[in-house]
Formats: sequence, C-alpha cells, structure tokens
Amino acid sequence: MRWAYGMTTVPERDAGATLASLADAGFPEPRLFVDGAKAPLPYPLEQTLRHPRVRCTGNWWLGLHELWVRDPCAEFYALFQDDLVAVRNIRPYMEARRVPERCYFNLFSFPQNEELAPKGLTGWYLSNQRGRGAVALVFPHNAAEALLSARHMVGKLTDLDRGFLNLDGGVITAMIQAGFRECCHAPSLVQHTGRVSTMGNRPHPQSGTYRDGDAMTFLEAPRCSVM
Repeated sequence: MRWAYGMTTVPERDAGATLASLADAGFPEPRLFVDGAKAPLPYPLEQTLRHPRVRCTGNWWLGLHELWVRDPCAEFYALFQDDLVAVRNIRPYMEARRVPERCYFNLFSFPQNEELAPKGLTGWYLSNQRGRGAVALVFPHNAAEALLSARHMVGKLTDLDRGFLNLDGGVITAMIQAGFRECCHAPSLVQHTGRVSTMGNRPHPQSGTYRDGDAMTFLEAPRCSVM
C-alpha cells in the first residue's frame, strides 16, 4: 500500500530514538517538519524547515498539507511527533488486516481510552471521541481529504491566543463534523516518551498497555471490532 508520512520536530529535541523506532515500525524515511530551524537537522532525511516558528498546530497542519501535495494519491497519511517509541511492524500489520471504514487511527491509546477497550481482545475499537493525544495519527485517504477540507481547522488558527494549542481536540472536532470516528488500538501501538514539553505543557500521560513487541503477532490474537 502507498503511504505518505512525516514527523514534526524542533531543533531542541534529539529525535534519534524516535526515528529508529519508527524505522522498525515500517516508517524508515519520514519527511521531517522542523519548526524553528534555519539549517537542516543532522539526519539523512528530507526536511522542511520553518523559520520563524509556526508552533505545534501550525507545523502539524502544514505538514499534512505538504504530504498531500507531494503524494495526493496515497492510501494512508501518517504524522508522528518526535517523542515516542513504537512496536515493530505497525505498517505491515495495518496493511494485513482490513481497517474500519469512516475512521482515523490514533496509534497512542490514552489511559481514558484504554478503559474502553474490550477485555481480552486485540485490535481497533472506538475511542471516547474526545481526541486525546496526537503523537501518532494515521488517516486513510478519504479521512485526510476531509480533514484538509475542514472549516473547523481553518477557523481554529484564527484564534491568535490559543489556536496553536490542543491539536488533538481540533482534529477530532473536524473529523466528527465530517462523519468520521477516532479509533484506538488494544494494546497501544506507541508510547509517549516526552517528559518535558518544548511548549511548556504539563507532562503527557503514558499508555498503560504499551509493550515492546511486534505488531504482526496481533494478527493471531482474538480481535475486537468497531463494526
């Protein structure tokens, strides 16, 4: 399957561990969207530099647009942040099993969403639809098109005081308005590792179900379904 994917980052962050983990997950060459950089970071990857800074939501939003412009026919679009680790083989796992329709996928299972996971089952399930966490989001083609067309996201950025905050809430609101739902995975496919926010936010909760491993092993497990 055809994927377009990238990672948002800043010069202050050492993203080496995240890049190595993403490579093992099936995303070896993400385009880097670097906010606040005048020169490329020391990684042999394609990079888009933004100076002066456009801050978190702006960098992410422009990144998704650029992924679409560079490959408007991809089947999946994925954007990662620079402070996560992932289980191996996420990409082949998602390609091997049909994913739910009219959904987008949050690879990080926020603790409040983990409480909703069907007991003893593995796979995709509906989140609480509050958009918690945007460290690793995957959009099928039709979902990416809907998000890029969303009036809500355009309007969000006109709030000069808070428009750059709460990216996850902006995405879920726009997606629900377009008729899409957010799905999480049991267990979580990524873990958030950032302890110190470059934006000064309070510490981000971590997943309680994430375990280092290979996503392909989930194909044999009893699975849950959002259908």
